[in-house]
Amino acid sequence: TCTLDLYSALNCEGLFGLVSSTDKSGKRSIPFGKFVLVKRLRKSGGLFNSFAAVHRETKEKVEIRILKNPTPERSPLTKRFIHELKLLAKVKHPSVIPVFNAGYKNGRLYFTTVLRKSVRLDKYLAAKGGKLPADLAQRFALTLVEAVEAMHKHNIIHRSLSTTAIYVDVSKDVPFIGECETAKDMRIKSLTANGFPPLAESVPTPEAFSGAELDERTDIFHLCAIFYLLISGKYPFPDDQYARYFRREKPQPVASLQSILGPNALPAHFERAILKGLSLSPDERHPTAAALSKALREATSVDEPVAQISPEVMGLLKMFEEQDQSAIKKAFAKAAELTPE
Repeated sequence: TCTLDLYSALNCEGLFGLVSSTDKSGKRSIPFGKFVLVKRLRKSGGLFNSFAAVHRETKEKVEIRILKNPTPERSPLTKRFIHELKLLAKVKHPSVIPVFNAGYKNGRLYFTTVLRKSVRLDKYLAAKGGKLPADLAQRFALTLVEAVEAMHKHNIIHRSLSTTAIYVDVSKDVPFIGECETAKDMRIKSLTANGFPPLAESVPTPEAFSGAELDERTDIFHLCAIFYLLISGKYPFPDDQYARYFRREKPQPVASLQSILGPNALPAHFERAILKGLSLSPDERHPTAAALSKALREATSVDEPVAQISPEVMGLLKMFEEQDQSAIKKAFAKAAELTPE
């Protein structure tokens, strides 16, 4: 059931010609173009408010995101958002928020996306005690790096990946990039509006302080900072005075995940891949999301713990080395729970 929070969030009833209505059951809603807004989904600190909506004709249920502040239809900001929403619509990856369509109504830009039960990653982590089990964290990492790789293939850099830009589908425990307000077409510089700092809320990049151009390696830095947090429950750098920290001639190295979690808590190559992505110099990071994805996947296979192999199979391997055919036959029978002839 809607409350006045729906109208205060839009700040437009009457002012923009939107009038609420009440159905026979007493539920209130607001018509918005081809849609009817029925419920506010979450309070957002970003540029858009999110609502559950129903298409008037098809009755399809969607999530609709409406720009909080009105903007002129032909303004550079509106053009920038429309351009980059069209780019995002081309990204077909299950862990990138899909853009169904976008439009301009009552002085506000909006777009529609899939309606699903989700929670922001920062809140998800808080409910999990601040970090994830190593195996789940690795799965999240592989999923998210593939999502970023899909964006980069369409010349889109996110620039502001953080735990508030990433959501988790709670029905499947699968992460997805749910906020793309600072996404940028890498091929066009003029469309990026001033006043929208390309910084993750928790982990600014060194190049952001130096004024250098941001590229794919900025997303890689943010991703690895998030992966570090998922695994350890801590950010890799101090919580304050980022600029002073990043400008040191000899900055302190990032603490080893093994030193935080203990030895053998996760594959060593996996940790090395994350630490490389956290290099203060972009030139020392993985050059692309595809390279980071490859490093993480190779790490999970190369460092597969031998202890996961069953004792029966380990016995077979040992006997093969000794070329003891009689013992091999008996071991096969035991592994298959059969009685040898």
